[in-house]
Amino acid sequence: MSVPPAEVAEVHLLERPLAAATGTHYGLLVSGVIKVGSWTSLTGVKRLVAARREVTGLRIVLKSRVSVYDELILSVPDAEQLQRRLIAVTA
Repeated sequence: MSVPPAEVAEVHLLERPLAAATGTHYGLLVSGVIKVGSWTSLTGVKRLVAARREVTGLRIVLKSRVSVYDELILSVPDAEQLQRRLIAVTA
């Protein structure tokens, strides 16, 4: 999946990205360890998730749906640095 920088509305640092993926899902779920797939919240927000335990992450909120998703929740080892880079590019 590719997201143009112009489509990024917000970027939030997540200490526990696994906890941010809630609702109904389609994909891989190993409780408390890993989540990979699509999660749809009770309010209808559709998230693409690739999160694992003990790895910080980012919630990337999109301005409009990209490839049917409203948000991305991603575990990345250098989440703070990536957050700063994304904010700089999208400002």
